[in-house]
Amino acid sequence: MVNEAHTPGRWTVGKGQYALMALVMMVAGTVGVIAGRSWGQASNGTSQLPSVNQITLPKGGLLFKTSEGKLAAKLDADEGGGFLVIYNTSEKVAVTIGASTYGGGGLIGLSSGKGAGDVLQLAGHDQGGSISLLSQKRGKRVVELSADDDGGIVSVNGPTGDEAVTIGTNELGSMINGTIEVRESRSGKLLWSAPPTARQK
Repeated sequence: MVNEAHTPGRWTVGKGQYALMALVMMVAGTVGVIAGRSWGQASNGTSQLPSVNQITLPKGGLLFKTSEGKLAAKLDADEGGGFLVIYNTSEKVAVTIGASTYGGGGLIGLSSGKGAGDVLQLAGHDQGGSISLLSQKRGKRVVELSADDDGGIVSVNGPTGDEAVTIGTNELGSMINGTIEVRESRSGKLLWSAPPTARQK
């Protein structure tokens, strides 16, 4: 952790000063909004000023850059909804946060910072949530943890992304049992299961 009080070139601000600064900014912003709307109503009867709490995203999104001119973040939208992309110092995607087209939930993706796609994904959807670990080279889901109304399931996949080992639940009448299935990853052929009556795909 960086000690701000002993870091050259930085100001030391106490907790009380932070609170005061935040309060001043809130008051100033509120006064500005009220004054702007009052001025517009007084001059034209109805305000002609653009709404101060709305920003229309331009084509290509809204870009944020550092003082050195490097891309730091991007705010944009697509068919799934809005999303935020955060870049590392090499201007490669590091984190993606946004709405998902699947199930109307949210999605967080973490990459290795080398521009090769996500290696970790956290998703929420209308049936539950899921965590996926992806291979860096192939971009395939190799470990998946998901949950829905029927319970949870853990899947360990082969290099092609096909299931090899699955641990989950199986409903047998009024009983819900745990199951383990071992499959040939590419063909999907069931090799072994416990209990032996576990469901087959």
